[in-house]
Amino acid sequence: MKPKRYPIFILILSALSVLWGCNSNSIMKIYEGKVYPWKIEYINENNFPAGERHYYKVYFDGKPLTIPKEILGSTKNVDEFVAVAGFSAGDMDNASVLITLKYNFKKNDGFNDSRYVSLFIRKINGKEQTLDVETLGYEKLGEISLR
Repeated sequence: MKPKRYPIFILILSALSVLWGCNSNSIMKIYEGKVYPWKIEYINENNFPAGERHYYKVYFDGKPLTIPKEILGSTKNVDEFVAVAGFSAGDMDNASVLITLKYNFKKNDGFNDSRYVSLFIRKINGKEQTLDVETLGYEKLGEISLR
């Protein structure tokens, strides 16, 4: 008479369902502009077994903000941010968001490196769906078209 293997099968299925349940995402809206259509979301991803990842996403008028690789000399476009701040309706910079991001680039010796940089992203008056990218010293790095 062969032993029944149902308990082992049920145990394996239970363990797999617990592990699959460890992969979860939560999205929390943390800012929505009153004057300009900025929206900031905080994303928390839990990917078993790699662990948690936290980052921010920024939207202008419902379209995701992506910093093109040409603006910073990066190896890829950047759309996940380390830190983000929006401004209140009464602030002079209410047309802007302040972002901090990590970008990767190739050094002159051919090796990859990464840096953190903080930028102002500002709505350009009179230009629909166009944003300025500026340093914290208000030096213009380029424009982003969200069309």
